[in-house]
Amino acid sequence: MSRSLSKKESEVVLELEWENKQFATITDVASMLNCSYEYAKKICQRLVEKKWFESIGKGKYLLISASTGKEGIPSTNALLAGSLLVKPYYFSYSTSNAFYGFSTQIPSTVYIATTRSKSVMKRVNTLYRFVTLSERKFFGFEKVRVFDIEVLMAKKEKTIIDSIDKIWYAGGLQEVVGVLKDGVKKVDLSILIEYAMKMKSSALIQRLGFLLEHLDIHFDEQLFLKHIRKGIIYLDPCSGKKGTFCKKWQIIRNVSEDVYD
Repeated sequence: MSRSLSKKESEVVLELEWENKQFATITDVASMLNCSYEYAKKICQRLVEKKWFESIGKGKYLLISASTGKEGIPSTNALLAGSLLVKPYYFSYSTSNAFYGFSTQIPSTVYIATTRSKSVMKRVNTLYRFVTLSERKFFGFEKVRVFDIEVLMAKKEKTIIDSIDKIWYAGGLQEVVGVLKDGVKKVDLSILIEYAMKMKSSALIQRLGFLLEHLDIHFDEQLFLKHIRKGIIYLDPCSGKKGTFCKKWQIIRNVSEDVYD
């Protein structure tokens, strides 16, 4: 089907273009046209067929602007689409590490923290993975500008804390050590430690304390040790079970030292 437009369809596209809006819901379209929800739904479906809209979830659409030409190529801004897939949300782990330059990796998966449970989604060449957090861990994010849009991104300190909390979403232990080593020079250490305590995770505090000590970064060890519960953990939760025991941090170093050096 060609990218032609009926009168009602052109009203929707033109209003979105004029207001510089890149997405719309069926409810938005119903409001624009002063019509019923069902009629607006049909308009949206036709705009998808004609490659003016791209469906990114139930009742949610990205505008494929006229500037993309006759082919109607969808937006390549993966974060724009990701910001519309779930509420509440913020981007973290490998995604925010790349955004802040803590990592040189360019992940093909976009990691979205949320308090909801949601299955993995794929759009164009991007995989969206939703990481379900408890309410107590869902904090430490802010609006940032990416290209021409604003999205919610973990703050620098929370990016590092989230990465240590769930290492497997940040590229593994070696990558996380690199993130900590580089990122700690660019953040407020007191805020980073405040966020770590706020997470109320003994395993997180054990790993962070061990790594900060190993990297010769000065911090209040007694504060950390006071928040550690009895229980031995593995330094790398993604590796094997064998290793040497560090009594101070109650950690089994189950990887070779060059991994976290």
